[in-house]
Amino acid sequence: MSTPSSEHPAPPPSAGAPAVQLLTCDHCGERFARPKATGRPPKYCPDKTCAADAKAARQQHGGDALDERLARLAELTDRHAPALRTQLDLLTELREHLLARNSALEAEAERALTEAQAAAVAADAARARAEAADRQAATDRAARQAAEQAAEQATARAAATERDAWHQIAVHERERGKAESRAAAAEATRATLAADLQALRDAAAAEREHAAEALAAAHTRITGLERALAAAQSDLTVAGERLNAATERARAAESARERALAEAGAARTAAEQARAELTAERRARDAAQRAAEADRTALAVATAQLETARHQARQAESRAAADDERARADARTIAELHAQLAVQLSAPATADGVDDGL
Repeated sequence: MSTPSSEHPAPPPSAGAPAVQLLTCDHCGERFARPKATGRPPKYCPDKTCAADAKAARQQHGGDALDERLARLAELTDRHAPALRTQLDLLTELREHLLARNSALEAEAERALTEAQAAAVAADAARARAEAADRQAATDRAARQAAEQAAEQATARAAATERDAWHQIAVHERERGKAESRAAAAEATRATLAADLQALRDAAAAEREHAAEALAAAHTRITGLERALAAAQSDLTVAGERLNAATERARAAESARERALAEAGAARTAAEQARAELTAERRARDAAQRAAEADRTALAVATAQLETARHQARQAESRAAADDERARADARTIAELHAQLAVQLSAPATADGVDDGL
């Protein structure tokens, strides 16, 4: 199409001449005059075939443009149709693959969930075993404490028995010392009495006739001294018997002390065994707790894998939806091209109607 004509102002008319307007033809470019009037000015020469020639040129140009658009549409269709068909096939295969992958992921998620549930059951069992081990350890601690208390009581009894035995030995040693002191005093008394008796006998021999009464008194005194000596000897015998009894009691106390020490050693051995069993139970409980922690870790890993599988499935669905949306966009583009083609095909008839009106 040519550019619209420009109006040129006419020179000042002479007096009495009608006003005219100079216009340029859009087809041939020549200038023509017409009376100045209101309304839309013509674009072509009124006395030539410029209007018909311009219409024929427009039809020719419109046909060429239509042919170009049809060729372009055919080229685009030929160029994009295989790609779109390939994309549709790929999208179909991708959709089937994603559906199969989704089914596999769901099956894997179900297996992971089953394994997680089994791991949770194992963790509960391990927790129950750990609690049972804790209860057994508490029982063992109570038994160990009871054994330690029994050992302490046996040790205290042994110490008390040992103290009593040493006290009895000290008492008997004191009694033995007293008996020995009494025996020494009796022996000294006997020696004194023997010296006195000898002196008396000497005096009696010298003065027998003068000391009959003194001799009788001396005999009486000797008899009393002999009785005292017999009593001292009896006391010495009793003291020896008491010393022997004290010695036997000391030996019995020593035997009791040794038995108490043996009982204390047995109690210590039982306590050591209880400590060893408690240590074993603690190790078993620690192993059970570590197994429970491992089961919890496996459960967490399985849960994370399940979440990852679900996330991958959601991503695959999003990609499939995006591919479907791109396919719909390509289809809409082709539909718009067809619509533009239809509009361009109907455009020349409308332009002819407008030109005819001019």
